Amino acid sequence: MCRCCRLQTKFDQRLTAINELVEGLLEEKAELESDLKNTKAALQASEQRVQDLENLVKGVLPDEEVGESEAQEGAGKKKSYASIAAAGLAGKATSSKLITVDMCSVLVTKTLEELEQRKTNIILYNVPESMEGKKRDEVRKHDQDGVSQVLEQINVADEVKPVNFFRLGRREEGNNHPRPLLVKVRSQSERDLVLQKAFRCRDFILGNGNRQVGISPDRTKEEREERKNLLTEMQERVKRGEKDLVLRNGRIVAKKPYHKAAD
Repeated sequence: MCRCCRLQTKFDQRLTAINELVEGLLEEKAELESDLKNTKAALQASEQRVQDLENLVKGVLPDEEVGESEAQEGAGKKKSYASIAAAGLAGKATSSKLITVDMCSVLVTKTLEELEQRKTNIILYNVPESMEGKKRDEVRKHDQDGVSQVLEQINVADEVKPVNFFRLGRREEGNNHPRPLLVKVRSQSERDLVLQKAFRCRDFILGNGNRQVGISPDRTKEEREERKNLLTEMQERVKRGEKDLVLRNGRIVAKKPYHKAAD
């Protein structure tokens, strides 16, 4: 092979290598552009997530109270509703601690999961409890009979079937007051039916008890606190002269006249 042919061959080889290098760079450029596009999409999704969380708690949370020094220090720095919500839900946060949106999201998710788990539960109060010393099977049979009698009293025994039940809390020595009885039914519709008919337990005293049986939904800690505050407010309004007040659907309303349901 002559010298010119060898030079031509080397030139062609180098040109091929340069072309391959350019193609590789173009592929990397395309990948970088794709990564940039995905990053922008993820950022937009995160921003939307922040907005959704802030919208979720906006208007629900009270204005945060801070001291004068804190107000001066935080002047011009607006806290997000999401971070305030996270601090409130955590119950431990202070204004000097940073609460991230992810932490808030986790807390909100846990709350929703807890609500989901409780949506087929009801709580029965003042259902007589079996005496100590009984066998486990006898205790369970006693509670099962109590649940059945309550469901029969409110006329839902044919539609509502409990799948599980157990007492809440530990029995305290010397305390003869029966512990609340949690009952899990098959569906939320069955739970709602029980709550709709719960008024039929008025004046219903089970066994040798001295208090009427009560029925309530299985509330979260936050819901119990809110209900406690409403009860306190209702008592204060009664002291001021208002009459026939009751709690209904999370509000204080006037009591409707009661007409005994026909059997």
